[in-house]
Amino acid sequence: MKRRRYGVIFLILIFYTAITNAQQLPLYSQYLLNGFIYNPAMAGSDGFTSVNLTSRKQWVGYADGPTTYSLSFATRLLKRKNNVVAKKLIGARSGNVGIGGNIYSDKNGAINRTGAAFTYAYHIHFKEGQLSFGLTGSFEQ
Repeated sequence: MKRRRYGVIFLILIFYTAITNAQQLPLYSQYLLNGFIYNPAMAGSDGFTSVNLTSRKQWVGYADGPTTYSLSFATRLLKRKNNVVAKKLIGARSGNVGIGGNIYSDKNGAINRTGAAFTYAYHIHFKEGQLSFGLTGSFEQ
C-alpha cells in the first residue's frame, strides 16, 4: 500500500514538472563594472549617476549564438537643503533613495526577449558604510 502511494506521488511529480515553464534571464559578464544589473540594492549606492551600455555576443562565429544588449541607469535622489539667504534649494551630498532602470534585448537561439526593469533602492547610512535594500519590477515581451 505504501509503495503504491509513493508511486502515485512520484508520477504526479514527473507529470507536473513536464508542464511547468522556466524563466531564462539574460546573461551578463560585466557585473564588476555594472553591479546594478544583478543587485537592485546597488541603485544609487555610490551616490553617483551612472549610465551603462552593455553588449555581449557569445559563441562568435556561430549563426544563432546568444546575444544580449542592455542600457541601464542608476542614480541616488539627493536631499535638498533650503538656503534661506539665497532663497533657493541646494543639493546635499546624502540621500537615502536610489532609483534605476534597465532596458534589454536578449536573443538565445529561437527565443527573443525584449524587456525593461525599474528599481527602487533604500540606503541606511552608518558611520563606516551603509545597508541597502532594493526592489525591482520588470516586464518583458
